[in-house]
Amino acid sequence: MPSSGSRTSYSRSLPKNPDVLTVLLIAIILLALLFDYTNGFHDAANAIASAISTRALTPRTALIIAAIANLGGALLSTGVAVTVAKSIIDPPSGPEGMAVVLAALAGAIAWNFITWYFGLPSSSSQALIGGLVRRTCIWEHCSLEHWGG
Repeated sequence: MPSSGSRTSYSRSLPKNPDVLTVLLIAIILLALLFDYTNGFHDAANAIASAISTRALTPRTALIIAAIANLGGALLSTGVAVTVAKSIIDPPSGPEGMAVVLAALAGAIAWNFITWYFGLPSSSSQALIGGLVRRTCIWEHCSLEHWGG
């Protein structure tokens, strides 16, 4: 029995079977694609509303420009990803890290659908970062965040 001052440690382990890890990786890839899709329809209206409402661009032109800019930004810029990975959290590696990413994506997708349904403005990127921080906090009892800068 633990002493009154000690913290009880619960062991969490995920299967290390290659078949399970492959399924987990495929699930993460599919959820990442779904997140990208929800991010697109969630943020597209904000990105092109002004250009269309002022008739500066036709809807087709505005959508094409937004699609090219979003793809270019995703492929060329890794600043946010590096900041999250190096400065905000240290997610566990291996299967545990995959579980963190899976949970963060699921939470961000759910948040995108909820805010979209109710017409609430929100940021998909912040939802994803919030999911990563929340999941890491649950996994590691909030010991790995770098809040001090």
